[in-house]
Amino acid sequence: MDQTAIFVDNPGKLTIDYRGTTNIDTIQGSSENTGRCSVFLCGSATGEKLPPFVVFASTFGSTAVEHTVQAKAWCNHSIMKEWIEKIWRPDVNGCRMLLLDSLKVHKMTSIRQYLENDCATQVQYIPPGVTGLSQPMGVSVMKSFKKKIQDLYVKQHIDHPFPADAAERRVMPSFLVVKTW
Repeated sequence: MDQTAIFVDNPGKLTIDYRGTTNIDTIQGSSENTGRCSVFLCGSATGEKLPPFVVFASTFGSTAVEHTVQAKAWCNHSIMKEWIEKIWRPDVNGCRMLLLDSLKVHKMTSIRQYLENDCATQVQYIPPGVTGLSQPMGVSVMKSFKKKIQDLYVKQHIDHPFPADAAERRVMPSFLVVKTW
């Protein structure tokens, strides 16, 4: 299991406008472009993908994906337990082993004990400093996942009008996560 940040406005390095336009207005670094959410992704050794889990900052996005809210869209103790209850526990049967990176919340004794005692899950941690080399989700999934999210974001805005307000923009990450995963 691994988490990654997805930005509500995720245009990458492209700007969309009409062909031949010489000046293109952009907004960068303002509150219009700063919304983010965290996406939890998990896959099994057999290649089965568990449902994605999205953590929004303060306000819900879309119900198209299992989601929750946290003030800064971070993974804390309650968010981790919610992921375990909604995603891990119902979708994994039989012998279980969960490989986690060294994020502080992953290493909390209460989380480990909950996984081991209540979910019959053996927990292993990737040593600090080598997650970029040995975290299976980070090495094989996250880069291509984020690239597909970005490509879909651009395609969506080429084919459809931009969202009219913040509420519509918050629906976009859920839509992109579901379509990509």
